[in-house]
Amino acid sequence: MRNFLLVTFMLALFASPGWCISISDTNAGTDNGTDVGSLDIFIISGPKLNGEAAETDWVNSVLSPETVTWEVKTEPVNYFYTDETNTFAFALSGAADPVEYFLVKNAQYVALYRNLVNVNWGVFSANSLPADMNIPDYDDGFVISHVTEFQGDPTPQVPEPTTMLLFGTGLACLTGVIRKKRK
Repeated sequence: MRNFLLVTFMLALFASPGWCISISDTNAGTDNGTDVGSLDIFIISGPKLNGEAAETDWVNSVLSPETVTWEVKTEPVNYFYTDETNTFAFALSGAADPVEYFLVKNAQYVALYRNLVNVNWGVFSANSLPADMNIPDYDDGFVISHVTEFQGDPTPQVPEPTTMLLFGTGLACLTGVIRKKRK
C-alpha cells in the first residue's frame, strides 16, 4: 500500500501542468485567457535604430558569434496585460518557425528578447526595460512602435508535462525494481 501511495504521489508531482502566463486583459477579446508560455529572456536594450539593416546589424553585434536573419516587422502591435505584474504579451507573426529573437521598439529605445517557448507569443516584463521606455504606462496610451522578429539557431525544446510524467513513471519503476532486488 505504501508503494502504491508513493507511485501515485510521484505521478501527480510529475504530471502537474507547467506554469504558464495567461492573458488577463478584457481588451484582448477571444485571446483573453490564452496561455502565452513563459517570460521570454531579456537580453539588452539600446537606443532607437532605424531600418531593417541597422536592427539586424545591432542584434548580430549583441549576439556575436551567433548570427540571426531578419524575418518580419509587425506594426502596429497590440499587446495585452497578463496575469503577471507588469508583464505583457503580444502575438508574433509566426513567419519564422519558431521565432528565435524579437526586438520591441518604441520612439526612443529598442529591447532585444530571446523567445523561450515554441508558441507564437512574445512575453516581456516591463520591469527589465529602461524607465524612459514607458511601457508600464499602458493605460496612458503607450504604443509599441513595432516588433521585429529574427530567426537564429534552433532553441532546445522545453520538456512538456507528459514527458515529465513518463520520466517520473520510469523513476518510480526503477525504484521498485531496486527495492525488489534488495529483498
